[in-house]
Amino acid sequence: MRIDSESVDRIACLGDIVGYGANPNECCQIVRDRNISCVAGNHDRAATGQTEPHNFSEVASVAILWTRKVLSADHKRFLANLPLVQNLDRQTLLVHAALHPEPNDEVRLTSEQSAAKSIAAMQLEFPGVRTCFFGHIHRVCCYQHDGLMTHPTHVTDELKLDPARLYLINPGSVGQSRDHDPRAAFMIYDTDAQTVRCLRADYDYLATREKLARTPGLLPRRSFLGRIAHFIGVK
Repeated sequence: MRIDSESVDRIACLGDIVGYGANPNECCQIVRDRNISCVAGNHDRAATGQTEPHNFSEVASVAILWTRKVLSADHKRFLANLPLVQNLDRQTLLVHAALHPEPNDEVRLTSEQSAAKSIAAMQLEFPGVRTCFFGHIHRVCCYQHDGLMTHPTHVTDELKLDPARLYLINPGSVGQSRDHDPRAAFMIYDTDAQTVRCLRADYDYLATREKLARTPGLLPRRSFLGRIAHFIGVK
């Protein structure tokens, strides 16, 4: 794994271990073998039958129904027991989607208004937490709250976290990046230096797409390349 070359102490996953990809059991096994801190994504919960893919796209819904058939009972239990929210440490939180109206795997943080609601929920329900990492939207992004307003912050390389501010940060997606860059996206969070660094890793996404096309039960689409999860490496 490219993340190993960064000498991180821990790896955190923001959910959707399974979903569109053709290797759901293998992806679960990687997360379990490496003892990765993980929260549940909406695709993980749908794959176990905890929720139904009623609001999924056609390709996502078909993939989930196929995943249910091939996912082992052991891995289904693993996914079903993942929490919706998890503390990485006293100041850092993990969630798949949003913190409002409560920690969930559905609400998309795609605007200052939605981010402000999750910041307010973080202040109320998780006092002492300064930074929340989230996934779900498949794009690197950051919102920060300066005490008065919540506003987006552009992150392309490294961001120094201000101890007086609160942050919602998305590291992007390991697969299915939706920012016109097909490489796997992840972040390194240095807890001592209080920085987050954006990284990309090449992988053979064309081979991944071809495998999807060869897998009975999955609908191949040019824009759906398969994924493992949203990852953060923590120093």
